[in-house]
Amino acid sequence: MDELIAQLAALRQAQREQRARSHPASDARHRPRSGRPPVFPFPDRVVATVLHLRLSLPDHTLAHLLGASRSTIRRALTEIRDLLDQHEHRIEPVAAPPGLPTRIPPYVPQTAGNPENKIKSAC
Repeated sequence: MDELIAQLAALRQAQREQRARSHPASDARHRPRSGRPPVFPFPDRVVATVLHLRLSLPDHTLAHLLGASRSTIRRALTEIRDLLDQHEHRIEPVAAPPGLPTRIPPYVPQTAGNPENKIKSAC
């Protein structure tokens, strides 16, 4: 994981330097600025993306686990997926363990038969 983070960080830095060189010095409006550093660090973005791709975890679950907002997670997933594609690195999803579906139902609340959860008409 450390090696992947280092490789993607190097690719990201090279892209930033290329963008900075490609902007004319006279056009300061569109030149990259330093700005506020991201609250969600780059290594955490890579880990979130690997968890999403490997385990198919939804963005709201990742946001809860990593203490970030859903929009931050979505931006991170987009950014890191692009870097992974450019690096030509593929994260393969894992198959669920054989008995997993039978072990999940005891932990999922049963709401189907509860009359309080029925959809009420608007009229």
